Amino acid sequence: MQQPFAAPSLGATALRGTGAAVRTAQTIGLEWLDLGKQSYDDVVATAGRLAACRNPGEALTLQGDLVQRMTGRALARSVVLSDQFTALFGHLLRPAGPRRLP
Repeated sequence: MQQPFAAPSLGATALRGTGAAVRTAQTIGLEWLDLGKQSYDDVVATAGRLAACRNPGEALTLQGDLVQRMTGRALARSVVLSDQFTALFGHLLRPAGPRRLP
């Protein structure tokens, strides 16, 4: 005879899955914020250097370097973020309780 409280309840299982999804979503948010802060700091520093440029060629070089840094940073973060999004969707799409076969 199976005891009614021997297995974790469906609600407890759903809450554990929801908690994991919330933590993953929080990590995604922190990654986006950090990427934004790094990009903002880089743009501000580059703007200061652009103001000191003596000719248009020097300004274009600085802007090209900025674009390369921002692209590299975004590509590096995209790997981390894609893994996090995959984990988040895995948490959200996982069934809440055990499946019963007919």
